[in-house]
Amino acid sequence: MRHVFREGGIRDRASKVAIIITDGQPTVFRRLTEDEAQAAQGEGIQMFSVGITDNVDVNTLQYLSSNPRTLNQNYFTSTDFGQLLTILNGLLSVVCGTQTGITSASITTQETRRT
Repeated sequence: MRHVFREGGIRDRASKVAIIITDGQPTVFRRLTEDEAQAAQGEGIQMFSVGITDNVDVNTLQYLSSNPRTLNQNYFTSTDFGQLLTILNGLLSVVCGTQTGITSASITTQETRRT
């Protein structure tokens, strides 16, 4: 992930933000996942995590998110994808300073354009 924000990957004054959507259960290389998250944060990337399932490991979500690692501020949980749009719209308003959000119609439109 850190490679996205290196030379040529970001405008000079643009914020470095990563939003990770996960089931909150690293299945391979748990230590590597935590190390990479810490390294990305050390490079100034503001990280948010969203755990989607009823079996989310909150400790993992906290590691993947930036300080203050507070529920509904830097990390979010939902038992299913039904709340994902609401969570992402809240994040967009925080990260981008805008009230314009994602709607299910805009996602459908974007998916249609890809096919």
